[in-house]
Amino acid sequence: MLPLNEQAYQHLQSLIIEDQFTYNKIYSETKLSKELGISRTPFRDAVHQADCLSSHKPSCKKTFERTAYADGSSEGYHRI
Repeated sequence: MLPLNEQAYQHLQSLIIEDQFTYNKIYSETKLSKELGISRTPFRDAVHQADCLSSHKPSCKKTFERTAYADGSSEGYHRI
């Protein structure tokens, strides 16, 4: 099973790909995290991860690290 922040990231990514967000609209972390049944913290991590990956900010490189899970089932990012 994926960590909660990775589940949130995948959910956020699918919402973006499916064009579910409207430009210039404010979305609630609380509402979006409740859709997944998780707390705001892993969702916030996912938003930060998406921001880091899209902007290539130097400060983000120390925040998330790519990892391969021991069972080889998936790869993802975890907060360090």
